[in-house]
Amino acid sequence: MPAPTLAGIELQLLQVPDAAAALTPWYALLTSEERARARRYRRVSDAAAFMIARGALRLLLARRLGCAPDALAIVTGDHGKPGLACLSGQSTAPLEFNVSHSAGLVLIGVAPGGAPIGVDIEGAKPMPRRMAIARRYFAPAEIAALDALPEDEQAQAFLRCWSRKEAVLKACGSGLAGGLQGFSVPVSAGLPVADNTGAVEVHGWALCDVPVPPGYWAALAFRRGLAVLAWPQVLAADLLLP
Repeated sequence: MPAPTLAGIELQLLQVPDAAAALTPWYALLTSEERARARRYRRVSDAAAFMIARGALRLLLARRLGCAPDALAIVTGDHGKPGLACLSGQSTAPLEFNVSHSAGLVLIGVAPGGAPIGVDIEGAKPMPRRMAIARRYFAPAEIAALDALPEDEQAQAFLRCWSRKEAVLKACGSGLAGGLQGFSVPVSAGLPVADNTGAVEVHGWALCDVPVPPGYWAALAFRRGLAVLAWPQVLAADLLLP
């Protein structure tokens, strides 16, 4: 298997198709375990997002590594973060990745081996209890910042804050078990959407927003020293198929 040529972080933003027939080639890319997981989703939209996310991930990684999608061994870490299994004789996986999906969009990030990343995307949704949730899970500085905003701005600020915190937790591999209250992210709009030279330092990670369509919020967390190769545009998932 050839060595990966990825020199920085590659991001891909995909649209989940509405037609059930369009999901057939993606279902074919999954392992039997992944197919069983897809069937356990109660909502068709959630199953479709999972199939696109996992299938597209397998295609992107396989193309980077020069192998077949079904040759990839995707394993789960102690806190539920998926990753590639290490190759024989190596102590780190050949590539790092992270995936998130919400409201019909899938965000995938791929980085060099040994350089963990975290991505999160959130679509607009009704949040009648947002401040109650914030007071339970957010850090004091974030709660104060949300309280200071007009009510009509709080919903967007909450989702912006949530996507940034999730990206950091997913990067460090601890997930929600790591504790949302243990660190603060900027709540205001305007976080840099640049490479590591403009990212904000949060909890030991570089953090920046990812440009996404209106009504969505997304963030990327990564180790400094890497550059983002290109910011993504929304791509029809089928364009990735062989």
